[in-house]
Amino acid sequence: MQQDGLILQASLEPDQDAGQLTLAYTVENHGPGPAYIHDKLIVPDPKGGQMAEAGRAYVYPRPEHDEVLVMKDIPPVPPGLSPASLVVPLMVRLAPGEALDGRLRFALPLKPWRQYANNALAYPRQTTVDSLRFRLGYALPAPGAEETTFDYAGETAFNFRNPPGQSHKAAALEARFDTPGLPVFLPE
Repeated sequence: MQQDGLILQASLEPDQDAGQLTLAYTVENHGPGPAYIHDKLIVPDPKGGQMAEAGRAYVYPRPEHDEVLVMKDIPPVPPGLSPASLVVPLMVRLAPGEALDGRLRFALPLKPWRQYANNALAYPRQTTVDSLRFRLGYALPAPGAEETTFDYAGETAFNFRNPPGQSHKAAALEARFDTPGLPVFLPE
């Protein structure tokens, strides 16, 4: 997929015998300015606290659409929930001409992993879907935006401040794969 000067190339490698799925992707920035890619998700640290991890993605089974959505983007807030603070993946700065490579590995059947939800629940129901959609969010700063960095969960994260009265562009790159019979667990 190509959009806003960004090119997403992705491949899916299911290994049913080993019981796993690998999604590899590359994003290239051919645009005139920097792009900020939502690449590092905030996850619980087993030692306590939080950490940033590029090897994780949200997993949303959508059997009503015969798909599973795998995303590294701003997660949707479930209806009826008002979190005290929104969760946003950490952004990686991609300068013009640069590329970002990523690799996600999942055990099969795919297990839901959703923000604002208890992901430790049992998943007694299993189904299959025939497609996997990968979504990778990004932001393009407004002209004149000021870049900032900050440390979070042991990582350097990038952000920017838009000039007064201007707004950045937020969008996503997507790739869709045919995955006949891909096993997924469903949340309760």
